[in-house]
Amino acid sequence: MTRPRIRKVAWLLLGCLAVLASACGSSEEVTTSTGVPVASDTSESSGSPEPEPQTTEAAQDETTTTLSVASVPTASYADSDFAFTVEYPEGWEVTGDISTQSSAGGSASKSIGLFDPEGSQTDVLLLDGVVISAYPLSTVVDESLMPVFKQEIESVLADIEGQLTNSEVLEPLNDIIVNGLPGYVSAFTYEQEGRTMRTRLIFLVDRDVEYELALQSDAKAWEAQEPLLNVIVSSFHTGG
Repeated sequence: MTRPRIRKVAWLLLGCLAVLASACGSSEEVTTSTGVPVASDTSESSGSPEPEPQTTEAAQDETTTTLSVASVPTASYADSDFAFTVEYPEGWEVTGDISTQSSAGGSASKSIGLFDPEGSQTDVLLLDGVVISAYPLSTVVDESLMPVFKQEIESVLADIEGQLTNSEVLEPLNDIIVNGLPGYVSAFTYEQEGRTMRTRLIFLVDRDVEYELALQSDAKAWEAQEPLLNVIVSSFHTGG
């Protein structure tokens, strides 16, 4: 019997430095300093059904950011190697078979992809979903080291953007807190094989581990996919 071919995932993976991390408590919030504007360009739309988003509010300083999260049935993924858990839309594929287009900095010790099998895709590549990568770090980072962490991420982002075709920054690097974990977030678009891809990168630290959440979809499908991608972001927890 011939074994079915497993679809790979087209993804932009950023290997950030393996030097920093921070410990934080846990809370039920996702906080960003700004939202990410919607961009659209060429390519077919996602075949996913329209989600029914619900909104959650998270306060940062004196402002409130609304995160649109789809109200859909979910499944759970728990990683025993790096002690994190997430919820993802039911029916999405979980895989470690990930295709990397560009990289910079260190290499992830583990990467897991959560992808929409009905979303944008090529013959062998799924394009809409989230990759969660874990990077063991050489030191435990406290609050005082977060500015250094940010500088390193800025350097890596500049490197990776230089490798991409027609990249455009939609959101400069900003502060973010995801369920108590501090970090930074940025968003941009780039061209890949004739289509515009949209990516949002979230860099989080928990003691001596850096977690990177890479949200991506065809730019034309982003508005429909974002609430589904946010299901994963809003449910991300670590057990450290």
